[in-house]
Amino acid sequence: MSAADRITTWALQLAGLGALGALAACQSLDPSADVARAGATVEARTGVRPGWDAAPGGQWDGSSSLGERAAVTIALRQSPMIRAELETIGAARADLVQSGLLPNPMLSVALGFPLGGEQGAVSIGASAVQQFSAIWLLPSRERGARAALDERVLRVSDGALRLAAEVRSMHAAIEAGQREHHLLESRAGLAIQSLAIANERSSIGESTVPELAAAQALAASAEAELIAHEAALEADKRRLLAMMGAPGAAADFTAVLDADDMFGIGVAGLDEPAVIALATNQRLDVAAALAAADVRASDVDIAALSRVPIGAGVDARRDEMKFEMAGPMFELEVPIFDDGSARIAKASAEHRSARWNAAATLHRAVGEARIAWIQWRAASRARETYETGAARPSESAYEVAKESAAAGLVSGEELYAMESELIETRMKLVEFELTERLARIELDRAVGGSLRCHYPRLGVGSAQRVFGRHGVCRRVSSSSATLASCSHFSNPRARSAENFSSISSTSSAVNSSWKLAMPVTPGLK
Repeated sequence: MSAADRITTWALQLAGLGALGALAACQSLDPSADVARAGATVEARTGVRPGWDAAPGGQWDGSSSLGERAAVTIALRQSPMIRAELETIGAARADLVQSGLLPNPMLSVALGFPLGGEQGAVSIGASAVQQFSAIWLLPSRERGARAALDERVLRVSDGALRLAAEVRSMHAAIEAGQREHHLLESRAGLAIQSLAIANERSSIGESTVPELAAAQALAASAEAELIAHEAALEADKRRLLAMMGAPGAAADFTAVLDADDMFGIGVAGLDEPAVIALATNQRLDVAAALAAADVRASDVDIAALSRVPIGAGVDARRDEMKFEMAGPMFELEVPIFDDGSARIAKASAEHRSARWNAAATLHRAVGEARIAWIQWRAASRARETYETGAARPSESAYEVAKESAAAGLVSGEELYAMESELIETRMKLVEFELTERLARIELDRAVGGSLRCHYPRLGVGSAQRVFGRHGVCRRVSSSSATLASCSHFSNPRARSAENFSSISSTSSAVNSSWKLAMPVTPGLK
């Protein structure tokens, strides 16, 4: 076999090795499955299908009634911010594919020509070199890229949940504002009627100038407040349209509550330990921070495995005497000056930093959930107290006053005064109801998107959480009760168990022992 044949054979073998490595790490560049994962996560926690597989746009005309679920659906589908984030999933998918590929072999050819007019043949040299050290880096690179893809999917899902909460809050404010606007119109109408009566009494000398001036001021104030409230309501409608990705749409719509409004679902038996457990196990930003720590852990492995790059290949030459030579060649970096310790130290520090960031994210999530739970509990109690102690008695008293006025036992001025007080009471109740709904929306967001499935109360026993895909509620049997459990995105927390430990698997344990296994920083105590 000639040297040319031998070099051709070795080059083909080298190329075959590279092709085998590429084939083993073959991945699809299509991010549809990853986008579907994010969509399923959002749907499980909001009850709304994002529809990211369809082009932006919808059938809503901006004038018909708008329910909360429809507003969230349109926002998730049309928001340019969400669409931009979805594209980052495609980029992360491409990084995953790239991580499974070996670097291309380097082929070099050298020609030597006689110098100084001497006679002789042209010498030829050729070599092909492959970085073999990249082969044992493939598992770590692919593991890190897969964790980065999971992080992207989780962060996109978390951003969608935050947008959904913002849209729900704005929709709730508009719906309450519409009710307040109707009450303000009624109050303005009463003020105008009062002014008309004052003018009539003034014309016959039964009303003083101060009384007439007071009636005029009351009517003007009620009308001015109505105008200001209408402007604020219209501004909120336009803010909602901007959130929904339709800033130029008509704002003639009416915000309505959904027929199957689930405002009160999922709060029975909710206590603070259960809220802590929910935030710990459902928050997608926590899961994303853990995935980011996984990425940094892979970087540490890569830095350790790439301390001494090794290349191997084949080399063939033919000199001017037509003497042929061929054989293997190796390239080995001599670690005289750089032994890779600095790279390993940097990667290790970044890994510890990522773990600390994950711990900080968890702390923040639990803190937000606990505060949201306290605020929702206070808002719920305040609304219930005002409704039972003020609103209902006022409604009953007004009905009695109307019957008494029909019988001639109550004067028109007294009935007017009671009706004005009733309007104020109703407006105050609307404010309490809005505060409670906004607090509930924030609590949903703070625990990871939904309270519709939550952990059992204390004393349930040793029931373990059963994690379903995409956080879908699953009913599981226990020795002492049947429980509803949730998880976040395919339980990414389980993938990073080395980062966090001893976060108990029951709400009872969470109440008694809630701690983290923190990373150890060299030189720090």
